[in-house]
Amino acid sequence: MKNIRIIQELKEHIVPLSKEEYQLLRKSIISEGCREALLVWEKNDELILIDGHNRYQICTENNIRYRTKKMVFADIEEVKFWMLNNQLGRRNLNPDQLSYYRGLKYCMTKKNKGGYENVSSKGQIDLSTSKLLSKEFNVSESTIKRDEKYSMALNLISETNPKLKLQILMGEIKMKKSDLAILLQAEGTEDWVIVNESDLKHKIKITKENLERKKSIAQYDKVDTSYELVSGVDTLFLDQDSRLNLIKGKILSAVNSLIKNKDKSSLKSLKKQINKLELEVLYNQEVKK
Repeated sequence: MKNIRIIQELKEHIVPLSKEEYQLLRKSIISEGCREALLVWEKNDELILIDGHNRYQICTENNIRYRTKKMVFADIEEVKFWMLNNQLGRRNLNPDQLSYYRGLKYCMTKKNKGGYENVSSKGQIDLSTSKLLSKEFNVSESTIKRDEKYSMALNLISETNPKLKLQILMGEIKMKKSDLAILLQAEGTEDWVIVNESDLKHKIKITKENLERKKSIAQYDKVDTSYELVSGVDTLFLDQDSRLNLIKGKILSAVNSLIKNKDKSSLKSLKKQINKLELEVLYNQEVKK
């Protein structure tokens, strides 16, 4: 029999059993033997293991005989897609694992030529990948798209810390999916090394702060910053203290108008000037940073 080869890339493509699940499987194989065949991909005279990594380890460690079943694939991407569907057929996936695999399938299906994006027949309306997967898993399209972000974020973590990714999927480390998705908006991730859980949370915090900072500056840029001429000078070219004093005067004037007239127009004018004041101060803080 040819030797079986384990490719780490394929082994890490699936979530491992928990310690309890592994011990139950080990006890079963030692007492009853390995009843299920190991699935292998025959490539270039090699047998590459694609399903049964735990059974193979238990059998080799305890000198227990096992059977193999050969499967045919065009390339490693096709193998990964088969493994993915095989995992989605398991009944013992926790919600985070199921979400990860759904998102991964969405990513892989979109990339595959001839995937769901291209499914059509005469008289049939094309359905998007997200729509088809939402029907397959009985969830909403928005859930499928959130799953995609979740899987992409976990794979980003896995680039430098695969153990941390598995700890999250195994439920050993609790993280909000929305927090992990924030990582996809971070800059310079290609230079990241995520050391541990604390480092991951720190990077999420910094990313959130940077996004809020950009949002504040964008709001400032969108606000109506047109001022009337003061002594023949556009107020845009005044120093900040002068602009703040001008806004202060307009706020006081708007307050007096609101008290006197008690109308929506005066209230709108007051809110507009307060918004200008807030953004003027925030923008100045960002510039100093």
